[in-house]
Amino acid sequence: MLQIRINSFSIFYQALLLFAFCTYLNALSSQTTIAFQGFEGTSADTWSYTPPTQNATAPQVIVGAGNYGAGYANTGSRSMRFGGGSTTCGNGSGNCINGSGSGGDCNNYKNGTEVAFNTINVACYQNIQISVAYRTHVLCSGQGQGFDASDRLYFEASIDGAAFTPQATVTGASNCGWAYNVVPSCGGAANPYVFNVPAGTQTIAFRVRITVNRADEVLYIDDVRISGFPKETDFSYTTPVCANDGTQAPILESGFSTGGSFSSTSGLIINATTGVVNPLTSTAPATYTVNYSFGSEVCSSSSITINPSTITTTIYHD
Repeated sequence: MLQIRINSFSIFYQALLLFAFCTYLNALSSQTTIAFQGFEGTSADTWSYTPPTQNATAPQVIVGAGNYGAGYANTGSRSMRFGGGSTTCGNGSGNCINGSGSGGDCNNYKNGTEVAFNTINVACYQNIQISVAYRTHVLCSGQGQGFDASDRLYFEASIDGAAFTPQATVTGASNCGWAYNVVPSCGGAANPYVFNVPAGTQTIAFRVRITVNRADEVLYIDDVRISGFPKETDFSYTTPVCANDGTQAPILESGFSTGGSFSSTSGLIINATTGVVNPLTSTAPATYTVNYSFGSEVCSSSSITINPSTITTTIYHD
């Protein structure tokens, strides 16, 4: 009997741990996608970017075009390819584009070596992450498009308008090559790479850049995503109120994220820090919109209606 009780106790706590773990996973999955780029040319591709420059004589890729063979998209059918030279030089054997062992005339058709993603305002979010899947080209037999010892892959961020700085670097080593979701054997960064944006960041831009010693060395990226948890900023006012009812404080929901500022449409007297409204000194009875913002980003809105003051007239009887 004692043994049965012990087993039941163990099973109960195993179930409890499993429930807690599943709850944790659900919490992670509830992150909001702030912007995304999968290079599929669909409405889901909301994170605009500056593509790599292209050699006009022999452009290697049309932005958003299909991949060079199977496996060059992490999801969907397309990805972004940059670095490298003309697709017509080298051994030309299937996926082994630019396969000339010496580089050959590939070096005459160099293309851009970076993709820069536009600035995103993230002031209304917290616990923000940027993720990107990346891979090198398929290595050809006897040839190489991997990253050599002098080659570098940089994941860089510009925080609040500052200069781009590397957040992670992959250093090549003797034609180091890797596929999506595989950590480069030459070391550097996880794959997909995940950058944890510093708390308090207002705006961020991101770019992926390579420096290579040959024009036949290329990189593919896919599924570039920025996500985070919305800051709790919901609030409301008692409405309507009369102009002579006295100051009105906002009703803040539990967990309200402080540090932002309140503002309103013209005519309402409001404390920018506390959101307290003074109906009596506002210019006119009306319905006003109140915004709560972090920096220039409006995270939440509410309204308050102010009616004219009640006028009491004393009536005298004979």
